[in-house]
Amino acid sequence: MKKRNSSVNMAAKISDNKITNFFGDVKLELKKISWTKPDELKDYAKVVLAMIFIFGFAIYLTDLTANTVLSKISLIFRFLLG
Repeated sequence: MKKRNSSVNMAAKISDNKITNFFGDVKLELKKISWTKPDELKDYAKVVLAMIFIFGFAIYLTDLTANTVLSKISLIFRFLLG
């Protein structure tokens, strides 16, 4: 029985060691990352919001134009075909 307990303890130590090594490696990798500075991040956020607004407005205008054109075509066909 003692042998079995010691092997279980050894496996637990190896598992704990792997977990410790993993988190240590993660910490080292996070230090290597070149993080965006807060001012740059604000500028990028402004650009993204502006582009969302511009593309949304462009899609709205395209939809409005297509709807108007199709309405006029429908009106012409109703007039011609009765």
